[in-house]
Amino acid sequence: MSKIDQKENYQANFGLCLRSSSIFYIPDYPIKTTLVLSNYWKFKNNINVILVCNFRDASGKLLQRKELKFEDSNVINISIFPEFTRSCEIEAYGIQNLRIPYSAIMVVYEAEKSISMVHSYTRIYSQMEVEDKKTITDGFESCWTLRDSDQVTSFAVIHNGYEKKKRQTIKLHIVNHKNVKKEIEFELKELNPFETKVIRPKDYFADLIEFLDNQYGSCQIYFSLKHSFTRALLGWETLDKKQIQVTHSNFDYSMHETDLIDSTYRKAHMIVPAIPDKMIFSGIYAGRSPGVYSIKSESIPKQIVPDSFVKFETKEEDLSIERSDGLLPSRIVTCMQIFDPQHSEVLPCECSLGVIHNLRPPKRFHWSVWSAKFQSKIIITAISKIYGDPKNSNLCLRVYSSQNEDYTEFNFNWNQISNNNLSANLDLSHHLDSSQINEEFTYISIFSSYGGFLIYTTVQKHNSFSLEHTF
Repeated sequence: MSKIDQKENYQANFGLCLRSSSIFYIPDYPIKTTLVLSNYWKFKNNINVILVCNFRDASGKLLQRKELKFEDSNVINISIFPEFTRSCEIEAYGIQNLRIPYSAIMVVYEAEKSISMVHSYTRIYSQMEVEDKKTITDGFESCWTLRDSDQVTSFAVIHNGYEKKKRQTIKLHIVNHKNVKKEIEFELKELNPFETKVIRPKDYFADLIEFLDNQYGSCQIYFSLKHSFTRALLGWETLDKKQIQVTHSNFDYSMHETDLIDSTYRKAHMIVPAIPDKMIFSGIYAGRSPGVYSIKSESIPKQIVPDSFVKFETKEEDLSIERSDGLLPSRIVTCMQIFDPQHSEVLPCECSLGVIHNLRPPKRFHWSVWSAKFQSKIIITAISKIYGDPKNSNLCLRVYSSQNEDYTEFNFNWNQISNNNLSANLDLSHHLDSSQINEEFTYISIFSSYGGFLIYTTVQKHNSFSLEHTF
C-alpha cells in the first residue's frame, strides 16, 4: 500500500521527467476508437516532444511502432476499427523536463448508438520511475458502478507493464443497493509484458444479476501489476455491442493512505452544473478514508453519508462535504451519473471525479477535446466558496485545429455567459466557421486569471451523451 500525497501532485513533484506516456484499451469491431492528441506540450509550456505510438495485441505482442508528428497542425486524430482487441501506448520524449509523467490525451469510443470519452487513465512506468521508487503497482481501485443485467455487462480493463507479472488472486468487493456485501476471489494467470486484461464480474459471479436486483451496485477491485500504474478503465456495454460507456477508476483510500487537509476551512466542494434535458445523480463512493462524513446542498438537507456507495439526485448546485470526527482527506471519490429521462434504454454517462478544497492551488489553464460533429458543449463551474466571486472574470478561449497550426481565439466575460455565478454553458458552434465545424475532433484551451473554474466538455450522438473534465 502507498500513500497518495495530493500536495506532491499539486506541486508536480515527479522528479526528472523526460518521458510521459498513456496506454489505452482498443476494443474490437464494431466499436470505433479514436485517440485525440493535442500538442499541449508546445502551446502550454513551449516544449517540443517526439511522439511514439505503439500498437500491441491483447497478449502484449508488438504489432506496430511509429513516430507521430504534428507537422502543420496542433491536433492528431487516430481512428481504429480493429478486428481484435488491442492496446495503444503513446509515449512523448523531450530534451527538457516535461514535469508530468502521464500524457494528457483523450480517447473516444463510438458505437452504433452511443459515444463515450475519457481522459488518459493509466500508463507504463519508465525505468527511471521504477529505480526512483515513484510507482504504485498494488491496485486498490474503487469508483466502479455495476450495472449488470440481461442486456448490460460491466467491465474493467487493466494493462501490465514491461515485465511479466506472476499468477495472482484477484479480489472483488461487491455491494448491492441493500448494502449487502459479497467478496469474490479468482485466480488470474500470469500476465505477459504489456498484456491487456478485461475483467467482467459476470464471469466470476454467476448470480450477479440476481444479487444486484435490477439496481446499481458498486465494486472495489484488488490486484497487482508489474511496472504499470493501477488505474483501470471502467465500462459498460450492451450485449449487442450497440452501446458502450466508460470512465476510469479511482484509488480505494480505505487501503491507500492519503494526506489530510489541515486548514481552518473544513469543507470540500463538488459543483454540479446545469445540463439541459438531463437528470444528474451525484455519488460518493465507498473506498474513502475511514471517518464520519456528511453532505449538504441547497436541495439536500445535511445527512450522514453511509460507508457504501450513495447517490443523490441533484440539480445545479454546490454540494459540500464535511467530516465530524477529524480532518478531511484531500481526496474523496465522487462521480456524476447523467441520464436521459426520456430514453431509459440509453446507457447513462458516468464521470469519475473528486472534491475541491481550499488547499488546492488555483488552476488558470484548461484544455480538452471538442467536436461540432458530436454537438460538444463547454460547461464551466465556479467554486466561489473557496476562490471568491468570479464576477467580471475574462476567459480567453482558443480552438486548435487538426488542419493547420492556426488557432481561433475568443474572449468571454463570466457575467455575460453565466446567469447565476454557479455555472455556464457555451456552444462554440455559433462562433466558428464551416472549416472548423467540419472537423471531427479539435481541442480547446481556456485561460482565466480566476483560478476557481472547473470545466467540462461534452459529446453527443443520437441520445447518447458523454462528459469529461478538462486537463
